[in-house]
Amino acid sequence: PSWSPDERSIVWSLEEKDPSVQMSSLKDKSSKVFVDGAKPVFSSDGEQIAFVREGALWVTDVSPVDPYPIMLPIKRGINRPIWSPDGEWFVYESMGTCWQVSLYGGEPIRILSVGANCSPSSWLMNSKGIYFHDWSDENDRPNEYGLGSIKMVNVENLPSSGQYVSPNIGGGTPDISNSGDFAANGDYVARSGLQIYKFKERLRKKINFSQKSKHSVSEASISPSETR
Repeated sequence: PSWSPDERSIVWSLEEKDPSVQMSSLKDKSSKVFVDGAKPVFSSDGEQIAFVREGALWVTDVSPVDPYPIMLPIKRGINRPIWSPDGEWFVYESMGTCWQVSLYGGEPIRILSVGANCSPSSWLMNSKGIYFHDWSDENDRPNEYGLGSIKMVNVENLPSSGQYVSPNIGGGTPDISNSGDFAANGDYVARSGLQIYKFKERLRKKINFSQKSKHSVSEASISPSETR
């Protein structure tokens, strides 16, 4: 899921046989099919939405009007596309590592050194780096529990191995707040709930949802204001 900058809407996708991007209003709780595709993400100004269709990244206005691809399809697909705050770049995961591609097209750029695993979490607000989930610990050894670690890489000096930030929380790829102060993540088991971790204080909080006690949180998305 991806928040609109004004926090009035969320876009998300039903990834079934025929995937579709849905747009939900947080005011009246209504939802509608926005466009055919999956894994949508708002631009930082809220005027455009990017999404994955047939192995490529596409972009459209919020209307939507005439979606267009910005790259050629990738056989092994695209996961977790994230739009940079300056609106110029995307980062995404494919083939187990992270790639960067310009809004205006061109060849994707490998972000990490050969052999490094990567699933992107979020951009730094200056658009000069990204946080990512690595399946190894701070010493580049496989994590004991398979959770891995959160690392950061400067995209102005690529490829790179990145630098360690924190152990990962939960079983998936976390979302990082715009301020870089905390992370949110789900897990593979329902009892783990939604987990929040403050980096500086090293404080962890768990939120369980009694109404959906058998449902696990597969993916977290922090609102731009960091209040939801």
